[in-house]
Amino acid sequence: MIKAFARPLPLYLLLCAVAALWIDCSRIHLGQTSDSLIPILVSLQQWTPFYWEQSRFGMLVPLVALPFDNPLVNLLVQDGLMIFSGLAAIGLLTHFFVRSKAWFAAACGSCAGMILFLAEPLRCDYFLAQPYGVSFALGLGALLVLERRTTGPRWALALIMMLLASWVNLAVGPALILVIAARWAGQRLAWRRAPARLVALVLAGTAVGLILERSAPFRDPQVTRLAPAARWLDAGAALVSNTLHQSGPAYRSALLLLAIAAAAAFIVAAGRRRRIIAAVLVSTLAGAMALLALAAISRWTALNGFSPRYVYMALFTLQTGLIAAIVLAFRTRAASASTRRWGRLTASTAALSILAATGWTYGTPSLATVRASLTERCEAAADAILPAQCTHVAGDYWRVWPAVYHAIRTSHEQGTPRNVWGMTYRSLPTQWAWAADLSAARIAVLGHDQHSEFVEKWGLAPANPAKTLEILAPCRCLSPFFHKLSALADRR
Repeated sequence: MIKAFARPLPLYLLLCAVAALWIDCSRIHLGQTSDSLIPILVSLQQWTPFYWEQSRFGMLVPLVALPFDNPLVNLLVQDGLMIFSGLAAIGLLTHFFVRSKAWFAAACGSCAGMILFLAEPLRCDYFLAQPYGVSFALGLGALLVLERRTTGPRWALALIMMLLASWVNLAVGPALILVIAARWAGQRLAWRRAPARLVALVLAGTAVGLILERSAPFRDPQVTRLAPAARWLDAGAALVSNTLHQSGPAYRSALLLLAIAAAAAFIVAAGRRRRIIAAVLVSTLAGAMALLALAAISRWTALNGFSPRYVYMALFTLQTGLIAAIVLAFRTRAASASTRRWGRLTASTAALSILAATGWTYGTPSLATVRASLTERCEAAADAILPAQCTHVAGDYWRVWPAVYHAIRTSHEQGTPRNVWGMTYRSLPTQWAWAADLSAARIAVLGHDQHSEFVEKWGLAPANPAKTLEILAPCRCLSPFFHKLSALADRR
């Protein structure tokens, strides 16, 4: 066991697990929104193969968390898996592009840089709300399993991982094909390195994922449609502009310094090492640009205001390539006095960088911090839902689901667990429960939107035309961190 964790990949995954547990027990939950809390309710109230009222994101993590009926434990399990996958995906992406032992230090540095410098809203969104970490971790893991050896068990394992990745996020298939092509471009399109079996693996997983997506009960055909070609360049420019703006000044400065340092590393390197650095830079830059282009040509990206979430992996591919170039050059200059002790020191420093960045950013982990963060982020009106014996919560999407989760968690901690049902956007999969018998229902209303008003009319009339709604005073916005993004993300 000890020897296994002395190897780079198991050690990296162990570091990701420790960091994920640390972050999961921290104030990151101040960034919880309806988007990140619905998967918790999917596991607690009604599991469905896809995210409620859509067909893009498979509910693998809520399925794993089904045995945990404690609302707080369920949330910690799901978010812990999401954070672990998000960190692991960055390392596996680095491992796929950097074909030397330098990948470990580059992966650790990339994760540490993201934790330290990326703006909190985007970091929370990547860790808690989006499926990219889970899908890319599974997909890249499948590619690495099958890359060097092609035995029957490896094919079976890789295919299962790719099928799960495509279920979690259908877009991961096209993205991985571009990643494979980008690395091949860095290898000068050498025929003996042609990634035919990797492409075949991805195509097989994507085909099954597409069949699952088309069979979903709530399907939006816009997801798989392309934007008009005349708008692609403008879409790419909007994505770059929004991402640089919302990533924060610290991250922009760090990215600029990394670019300067990577250019210097390429200049000072010589011979074979210079060719290796050039191959890594070419492949990662090509991968980042290809992933950006994939997001730019999608109609769905335009419908959602060119949100930065569609280029998270492009951003991480770019920063990983820059850091890898620096690490490779540093290893070259140290080679003249190379010793095993120096190698162990470098690896240890890189490993500790993840934990140091986690501690600096998120502080001391504790369950008390988790509970306080969740309480602060949920609606103040939620505290009135249980005393008023409300059974349903209707109103604004961004306020209803946090109030529902807070009410369920509070009732469980008080020793009187019961369900409270949401009646707003994404509540139709649970209508069998909340619309079954409204004769004794008490409905708290937290604001209004078009979706909730439709749901209320659909559920209350004509079967219950005289039903009275319980009106609670409006409260502050759930998440100031996300209010600019939320205005654009109603369709998610």
